[in-house]
Amino acid sequence: MTRRIQLRALHSDRFLREIHHFLWIGPSVHGETTDAGWNCRDHAWVTALLARSLGYKPTLLHGEALFVIGPNGRSESVSVHQRPHSWVAMEKVGAIDLSIKPQNRVSGSDFRIPIGGIFADAWIPHARGKVYFLEDAAVFAQAAEELPQLRNQRSAVYLVNEAEHLHAGHLTRAAGWIGSPLTLRLDSLYGNPSDLYAALMLHLRAFLDGSTQTLTGLPFDEAWRWIARVREGAIERASRCIEYGPGASRQMYSQMSGECA
Repeated sequence: MTRRIQLRALHSDRFLREIHHFLWIGPSVHGETTDAGWNCRDHAWVTALLARSLGYKPTLLHGEALFVIGPNGRSESVSVHQRPHSWVAMEKVGAIDLSIKPQNRVSGSDFRIPIGGIFADAWIPHARGKVYFLEDAAVFAQAAEELPQLRNQRSAVYLVNEAEHLHAGHLTRAAGWIGSPLTLRLDSLYGNPSDLYAALMLHLRAFLDGSTQTLTGLPFDEAWRWIARVREGAIERASRCIEYGPGASRQMYSQMSGECA
């Protein structure tokens, strides 16, 4: 029996383990840039479509993000700058960023911070850090200089450069829009992975409503092979799933398990 999904389930430990199993990959180097494997556009795309299927109005945001641990009595400050970076904002909810790797290695430096993501403009778990959203590059640069000096403070700072509303093209041309290292990897194995992303979104939604089991017990490549086996027609099924969108009635949502299967 399926259950009605609450948006807050997106930052539950069980869901984060599921989405990260598919979308986090190891770090890679592109020219002079090190990619830590967060695949933020992949996360933003999935988050936006899931939110849309639950009746919310998501906006995709692009810019930069900085994550900082201030100095304490045992260690110096540590900061990681993600540029470019993408995340989602929800009308009447706030910003959601599920892509953050709390433990990873970037440019030879270890980065560890007790964060599970950003949800409703707040640090998850709550009260462990402060979150700032900025639209001025000069203010962002000032924050990047000053926050690492604040003792015993954990901070996440976002700079918004661009916003776009979710539309049909994000679903039908997912691979071209995302264009991440993961997209390239999937493309080399399966061909254009736009329908793979749609199939993943449907799996994650079914996982949230309890109608399918976790795939985290499978190795990364095997989990994606499982998704590939159900890719046929996934874009059409996902389109039906999200067309309810904002304003859908409770009765409509009670019928959605069939539409999103």
